[in-house]
Amino acid sequence: MRSTERHPSPNRRGLIIVTTLAIAYVASHFFRASNVTIGLDLMRDLSIGPEALGALTGAFFFGFAATQIPCGFLFDRFGPRRSLVGMLILATSGGIIFTLAPTWPLLLTGRVLMGAGFGVMLIGSMVVISRWFPPDSFSTLAAMVMSIGLLGNLAATTPLAWATQAIGWRSVFGTAVVCAIRFVLHVNYGMTRATRGSTRRRAGPVVDADVSRECWRFVHLVSNASF
Repeated sequence: MRSTERHPSPNRRGLIIVTTLAIAYVASHFFRASNVTIGLDLMRDLSIGPEALGALTGAFFFGFAATQIPCGFLFDRFGPRRSLVGMLILATSGGIIFTLAPTWPLLLTGRVLMGAGFGVMLIGSMVVISRWFPPDSFSTLAAMVMSIGLLGNLAATTPLAWATQAIGWRSVFGTAVVCAIRFVLHVNYGMTRATRGSTRRRAGPVVDADVSRECWRFVHLVSNASF
């Protein structure tokens, strides 16, 4: 008897993963850009000066840069799902520390952890796209991830300023951290569900030389654009 159970196609599974990662990438851009918007509130509430505020802003990028090379080893050793979920947990932990921090050193620690955790989101999305889609879809889907992620930059401007005036920056960041926790759960669930039963298809090398070259060209381009 022929089974009537329906399974999503490999490309549909991949699209579920990419969409989930793109939404999580929104959080990366939001936390990265938000420090500028709430800077005056941080200076007033924690009695810090412009130098300390500048250090907080730069701390995210130090954490971000520190994970770029190690994340490649993590993806090769543990796979995209475990690596991305683990780093999102790290970023969420940093967000919690930042939200509750009573002093500048704890704020700095939170920013570093956020940068380190969110630093793998872009390259992780590139890895997933290269594994689940043909080479001629790479640029389109990578651009989709970047475009959706940039919504986080928009959210960190006027909307964040309005929300901060209404309920305070700690409440806003607490809400953002809750959203980040949901992103962790969605990434874990989405990638687990999408990759279930697909081990045979993904066994062996999955990225050819053309995809690899296109990936690194694209990452170089968007990295320059992001900063």
